[in-house]
Amino acid sequence: MSDNRKRIVFSVAILAASLCFAVIVVSGLYGYRLNTTDSVPVGIYQQTNDPRADYIAFCPTQEQIRIANERKYRHRSVVCADGFAPLVKPIRARSGDTVTVSKQGISVNGTMLLNSTAKRLDGQGRPLPVIPYGVYTVTPNTVWVVSSYNPASFDSRYFGPVSLTRIISYAKPIWTF
Repeated sequence: MSDNRKRIVFSVAILAASLCFAVIVVSGLYGYRLNTTDSVPVGIYQQTNDPRADYIAFCPTQEQIRIANERKYRHRSVVCADGFAPLVKPIRARSGDTVTVSKQGISVNGTMLLNSTAKRLDGQGRPLPVIPYGVYTVTPNTVWVVSSYNPASFDSRYFGPVSLTRIISYAKPIWTF
């Protein structure tokens, strides 16, 4: 390859990388995020302050942090105080809803959620904490998050309700695949 051709290829590569970086920065400034986690469909989500949104990003509690970080369920980030990324999960139950946890999975107000059966072990054979079977009324200022998308999601089937004070933002899907 000639030196001139190498310079052109290099320049195009630098331009493409710069364009990608600019799109990421500008998107972030307007509250758009690319989700690549397994708990919700991969795609672009817009952050919002609207509590009616179907998804949340939240920083877990100390016990949730210990399990999630020891097992590498989260990647590094500056968003949460512990230096790891927030969890992104779909809200399945809100204040006043009835959540039933059983061997078959989790139901909300009598409707069974797909893929909601708690696993006793994670993908590497380590025991998971499981919410005891029973009927729970969602208390004010909490939500239950359960992924019907991924049956192995680390969510409320393992740690129960999430306090609204832990929420960084609400999110709505813009484009998923």
